Amino acid sequence: MSLQTECEHPRSHDRRMGDQLRDATHLWGKTTWETLDMIREELGDKTLHTVSIGPAGENLVRGASITQDTNRSFGRCGIGAVMGSKNLKAFVAKGSKSIRVAHPRRFMETASAARKKFDQSGIRETFRKYGTVFCLHRKQEICGLSYKNFQECSLPEGMVEAINPMTSIDKYQVSRQSFPGCVLGCGRHLHITDGPYAGLKTEACQHEVVGTLQTRLAIWEPTFMFKVNALCNQYGIDVDMAGGAIGWAMECYQRGILDKKDTGGLKLEWGDAEVALELIRMIAYREGIGDLLAEGCAKAADILGRDSGYYAMHLKGQDLYEPCRGSNGWLLGAATSTRGGGHTSGAIVLETTPGLDPEKGKAVYGVDNLDKPLEYDGKAQAVYYMEAVSRMANCMGICLYSTTCLDVNQTDLLQMAALYSAATGWETSVEDLKRAAMKQLSLEKAINLRFTDFDRKDDMPTPRDLKEPIPTGNLAGWQLDEARYNKMLDEYYDLHGWNKQNSFPCRKALEVLDLGYVADDLEKIGKLG
Repeated sequence: MSLQTECEHPRSHDRRMGDQLRDATHLWGKTTWETLDMIREELGDKTLHTVSIGPAGENLVRGASITQDTNRSFGRCGIGAVMGSKNLKAFVAKGSKSIRVAHPRRFMETASAARKKFDQSGIRETFRKYGTVFCLHRKQEICGLSYKNFQECSLPEGMVEAINPMTSIDKYQVSRQSFPGCVLGCGRHLHITDGPYAGLKTEACQHEVVGTLQTRLAIWEPTFMFKVNALCNQYGIDVDMAGGAIGWAMECYQRGILDKKDTGGLKLEWGDAEVALELIRMIAYREGIGDLLAEGCAKAADILGRDSGYYAMHLKGQDLYEPCRGSNGWLLGAATSTRGGGHTSGAIVLETTPGLDPEKGKAVYGVDNLDKPLEYDGKAQAVYYMEAVSRMANCMGICLYSTTCLDVNQTDLLQMAALYSAATGWETSVEDLKRAAMKQLSLEKAINLRFTDFDRKDDMPTPRDLKEPIPTGNLAGWQLDEARYNKMLDEYYDLHGWNKQNSFPCRKALEVLDLGYVADDLEKIGKLG
């Protein structure tokens, strides 16, 4: 078992530790929270930061995540299991030098101008106070919530107010908890003082947990979202994978596909918070039915059979958080995401954000119906724009929610280009950033084609989203138009220069991005468009 460190030695400031591999046998089996405390104690420095895995990563849970300190996670695609497979428990780091930029004055002026744009944001203060959970009421309005594993897309009467996370944050907040310099600063440290989880001290969750675990599992206890978020961070489990697997299992239990013989006596009933928490523990340690659920809903359904696949809500094998009915731009971005079922690499978040100015939206995104989630026209163009914004934000270390992803008045590609130019000294334009983003996306696509059988069918919504109309709520009776979705998908492929029959990139599109060698590789395996 190993622990990699890279920092100045806290007890000897005249020498450097540099890169070291240390024995971490004593940390194996510990949660990420325990790991952080033990490392800081062992190295005598409470200011050290870590990224570590918990028992889920050690036990190669397919949805294992990596936790930064205690509350922020590298959540998707099971990368915690990759660390676990290499017997790598944690990385430890502490900086000791200042950051240098090519043009300091120009950079600070550019950064100052970028920060001033946030003064125009209509949702900045609400977002700073609550984070992404502020969108709960808007999600309910547009049927953008999962209830009972997506059987319904809105919550029953009274549940929104019963679980309202903003009420809980106001009640239990003890301090702000955000990264230094963050212009939004949406983190909140909570101390739960009553109820079933009294005594819990943790950071407030984001909306992902509300949708993928709290409402999906029909749990009414308002502090459950904070408890389950903390538990997933401690064990090192992707919250979406946990919600996807447990939601699938509960629906299978509801429909008689699973019974107590399969579950070891557990009743997998909707709304049972303690059963949900126990299942997360069992997943982390691969105990009992947790060993099956540790594979994620897609793989678990393949293993179980019994016609359970219809209830496994996933895209490209990734457990799905994204509600795909009722928000077509969000759907297209999530469905075409190269990593499967992710809204942070192309989905149009503005469709689900209240207070959008359509004219400003058109000026930034190039389409005039961003405020109309049920429209199909133009949404491919908007997704294409968001693919560039999200990738450049990730590459530059900019929070996606401080960009035009969330509010058209926030950081855009023009400001990103100006910041990058001032920081590096390499003059960079918006077109340069777009090109870099599309090059990155094309490489992601090519890697998928090389190692999977993904094609156009894998850019389609789930069977439930295609077949079932929205049953209740403001959009009751609305059903996704498969023909119009396919037309939207055709437009998306055209924008990228990909073959519409199979989604494979064409040679010309790759060569324009100086990826001719990728075209050669894809041609060899018969996957060049």
